[in-house]
Amino acid sequence: MFGYSIKEITSVAIEDLVLNYNITMDKFIAQSILIGILPLASIIGAIITRVLIKKFKRLSGIYVFTIFNVGAIVLVNITTFYTLLIGRFIEGICVGFYSAIAPIYLKEIAPKELRKMLGLFFSFGKILGVLISIFIQLIVV
Repeated sequence: MFGYSIKEITSVAIEDLVLNYNITMDKFIAQSILIGILPLASIIGAIITRVLIKKFKRLSGIYVFTIFNVGAIVLVNITTFYTLLIGRFIEGICVGFYSAIAPIYLKEIAPKELRKMLGLFFSFGKILGVLISIFIQLIVV
């Protein structure tokens, strides 16, 4: 999710946004804001993770944080540039939380001999997400 989310706003997508939503700011500034808001929100999500883990424990924290996946609903129903920013911000908080909690939870439930490999797969998934979004961009352009 994180790898794909970082790379998904491409030059093709920003051209469509400028045409469809009448963005008045410079397209490079708009693209920078769209790309930068997700990692910024991810930092916030990772910080919130510590508080949630202490209060709800790991598995319960995952269930509680699923509520914040409303960002995906916002992204599906975007009507303005600012709606897109709000959706990406909420998505970034979720990405930060799940990036912090998922490796911990996977290592807890995995058999001892598979723990290192599962940690590797989590990092590999981020790289694979970036790679998939690059291939999608190559096909579209």
